[in-house]
Amino acid sequence: MAIIQAKRVTIIGHKHDKPRILKTLQGLGAVQVEQNPYEEADSVETSQAITDLEKKLADIRFAHDLLRPYDDTKKPMLGLKPTIDEDGLDGLQALERKCSAAVESIKEYAEEMSWANANMMRSKNLMLQVEPYLNFDETFDALGKNIYTFATVGMIPPAQMPDFESLMEDLSGESYYEVIDETSEAAVVFCVVHLDVLDQFKEGIKLLGYNEAKYTQFEASPKGIIEQEKSDIAEMKAKKDEIKQELKAYIPYIQDLESLEDYYSAALQREKAALRFGYTKNAFILEGWINEHTEGEVAAAVEKVSPDAYISFRYPEDGETYPTIIENKSVTRPFEAITSMYDTPSAKGIDPNNVMAPFFIITFGMMMSDAGYGIILALACSLVLLITKKKGMFGKILGVVAIGGISTLAWGLLFGGWFGINVEPLWFNPLSEPLMMLGLCLGLGAFQLIVGLIVAARMNIRRGKPWAALFDQVSWILLLLGLPSLLLGGTIAVVGKYMSFAGAGLLVIFGGRNKKGIIGKIIGGFSSIYGITGYLSDILSYSRIFGMGLATGVIAMVFNTIAGMMWGKLYGVGAVLAIIILAVGHGFNIAINTLGAYVHSCRLQYIEFYDKFFEGGGVPFRPLKVNIKHYRFEK
Repeated sequence: MAIIQAKRVTIIGHKHDKPRILKTLQGLGAVQVEQNPYEEADSVETSQAITDLEKKLADIRFAHDLLRPYDDTKKPMLGLKPTIDEDGLDGLQALERKCSAAVESIKEYAEEMSWANANMMRSKNLMLQVEPYLNFDETFDALGKNIYTFATVGMIPPAQMPDFESLMEDLSGESYYEVIDETSEAAVVFCVVHLDVLDQFKEGIKLLGYNEAKYTQFEASPKGIIEQEKSDIAEMKAKKDEIKQELKAYIPYIQDLESLEDYYSAALQREKAALRFGYTKNAFILEGWINEHTEGEVAAAVEKVSPDAYISFRYPEDGETYPTIIENKSVTRPFEAITSMYDTPSAKGIDPNNVMAPFFIITFGMMMSDAGYGIILALACSLVLLITKKKGMFGKILGVVAIGGISTLAWGLLFGGWFGINVEPLWFNPLSEPLMMLGLCLGLGAFQLIVGLIVAARMNIRRGKPWAALFDQVSWILLLLGLPSLLLGGTIAVVGKYMSFAGAGLLVIFGGRNKKGIIGKIIGGFSSIYGITGYLSDILSYSRIFGMGLATGVIAMVFNTIAGMMWGKLYGVGAVLAIIILAVGHGFNIAINTLGAYVHSCRLQYIEFYDKFFEGGGVPFRPLKVNIKHYRFEK
């Protein structure tokens, strides 16, 4: 289809019907809730509900994430999520009572685990601090002042040792020191000085960068401290192992926690939508947007759950901003991912996907251009989609690549490429006829640009601007078709000459019509001809199709050659190596060139094609719907 007209919906109902209406609308996934301009009261109850739900979700996710590493259950890589409907989702609330006690217990175990980890970290840090003093045999509590002396142990930078020795010589007779250990980083010294020279000693070692070991609270030697801390670490490890075993008993709760997470997530989405409602003492007002084709479905659903509710629909008023609602057929729908990465089309413009998709498919297939690769891409992506039922952006991209795989197969047949092996082509071989391939790419580019101009002309005509279509698009179409025709000779060249003159004349005369003053219009008209360089640049950009196509084929041939050189060598081992080279090499080639084909095909649409007609700045249509993680919601 294309861009669907949006309609404004207004629903007024009793507050006690709000939960039922919200659930119904969420299940439909058809109404985008807007901020109500008539809000007359705050949403204290709703805000508190959001706070409560966010706390519950945080607790559920915390417990789930804590248990997940201990779950050894093997899950299929492409496992299909179970389906659930609205009634099934509501039924998940029954798990709340079952899981609440388990969640609290898991949180307590987590606190114990954190306590054990903190103690282990403290012990490890203390061991690192004490380790330099292992050769000190006395206990730390023996250090410090006593009746006549002061004892200390610490570290001095090696460069300061001569000055330290001089200091101790100056205090000779009233001091004693011993170098306990010495490394390139520090010297560990034990010192005893008489209290009469304590101030002189402290002042001296302070200037030397002395780092005193202040562990006088320990009634143990460094070796004793490290042994005790190792014992504490072992005890904490045993405690953690015990906690892990206790946590494993809660692994059966993982599925229930996932189900409850989805229930709370859906409920939270509803409450956040309700923040946008307007409220009176007994009623609420919902303002939003719908697809005009769903008006009857929305009205019937609301009336079913709340017969007393008032509901009305209207088309947007002049100047009113409304969302862009896009609906496409199954073949074109995946290409919405490409456009959405660029911008959302204006609601008053056109959906470019239908006109862009064929060109994307063609350029993607030409860039890959290997029938064998095409079969693999089409089958692999289709299989993943079939098994996982992926939706959203990732699912659409898989769909694009799957369709691109079919195009790759077709172009591979036309060009005769099968896993880098050249066979008889149905059309021609780009490696042996590169100029023909280059001409094909440039011709495709010119054709796509002309299509873009035709689309832009159609938009102008639809908006009642036929002269703008003639002056801004038809003029360029005549010029782009006429100039190449001059090279063909004969009648075609004659026709091309008149087309070129007509296009250039329209541009010169009317290209500056929006400029001010006669001089401005004349200069603007002649300068518009300079735009031909931009079109030539755009057309030349399509030569990247030629380069990518050759790269895919050449890289494949290189891997085939290397594998062929290994085959039959090394007493049969070469055959194994050749198979590995082929598998890894072609796998790499498929991956890197699929990415390249996707990116460069997107670039051609974004830069060369869309700027001819695309109008962005639209607001995506984001209806209230069930957006959950562990189930696939189905109406």
